[in-house]
Amino acid sequence: MRARILPEAEWARVADRPPYDQAGLPPPDHHWLILVVEDDAGTIVASCALSDQVHWDGFHITPEARGNPAVFRALLERGLQELQASRVPGAHLTVPDGHPDLEHMVERFGFVRAPGVLFVLAVPVPPSPPEV
Repeated sequence: MRARILPEAEWARVADRPPYDQAGLPPPDHHWLILVVEDDAGTIVASCALSDQVHWDGFHITPEARGNPAVFRALLERGLQELQASRVPGAHLTVPDGHPDLEHMVERFGFVRAPGVLFVLAVPVPPSPPEV
């Protein structure tokens, strides 16, 4: 059994499996990887996709500026410029539970509610080597 990154030339091998059978394959660009696990015969027994989508969060608007859509619009437009310049294909954000006003606002600006429940995984990163 081995796990590997599936080259784009082989993506058709998973096209008939969920979620790709319903949603289609990701765009073939450098923003997506498909990982697979193959058994000893080379049959794919598991797969998932990794994307470098941006988690767009950390929004803060002062109490005095809240309720003014121009403030959020300015943040959004400037952020979109950066994402487009970096050729990032998408972004997602988290609205805290119990804030339907924020949900409505981000939907007005083009964000779409994602299905499911978001889970977070902290990835341990080894410390950087000391600079010499």
